[in-house]
Amino acid sequence: MEESDFRKLAESPLTDVLKRAQLEGYVGKGDILNHLKSSALFFECILRQSLTLSNLDIVDIGSGGGLPGLVIALLLEDYPRASITLVEASKKRADFLEDAATYLKLNDRIKVFWGSAATYKKRNQNVTHNLGTARLFAGLPVTLEYLAPILSVSSKLIISAHSLDSIKTDNRFIEACNLLGIQYVSKEELDDHWFWIFQKVQNNDSRFPRDKEAIKLSPLFEANRDCE
Repeated sequence: MEESDFRKLAESPLTDVLKRAQLEGYVGKGDILNHLKSSALFFECILRQSLTLSNLDIVDIGSGGGLPGLVIALLLEDYPRASITLVEASKKRADFLEDAATYLKLNDRIKVFWGSAATYKKRNQNVTHNLGTARLFAGLPVTLEYLAPILSVSSKLIISAHSLDSIKTDNRFIEACNLLGIQYVSKEELDDHWFWIFQKVQNNDSRFPRDKEAIKLSPLFEANRDCE
């Protein structure tokens, strides 16, 4: 992203939205500009995937205070047909996202779903999303199990980097990817931020995603947090 583009983003009403989210505890502490930057890098990562931006149908899970979902939506302003669905399990956060979309005049591009990704899947069996994003709100095993089943085949998954590269050769991780119908593509670095890239290559096992308690009791694989 060009410096002028980021400056435009930093001077937009989104900054006020994120400050409000921070006051409510929906966004972590620290400089709002740093939060903006990390989310803008999600968009930069999207640009590197050779996707047709005008046809993007994105789903972002665990959207919280709007990172990276609101940032991505704003950066897609030149592509009116592109859309993003924000999936958030907290009613307060979901309401906040609805209000934020209205305040930013992005209602035509943003949909907010209150509920878990598992519930979203149950209510939307014929998924059409061709890109999924997440900030690893609950670790890589949970994030992949929630995100992969709500994407159509050939979709890309972009997730904040997590765990050591050695996980790629772990048999449980490989089997989990097979069950979820995904394939590891790459791990990319952008300005000291890392992102996992996966692709949905086939329909996933119909058991997934399971509910939160089932995943907690029996995760598909183990992954220790390394970086984000």
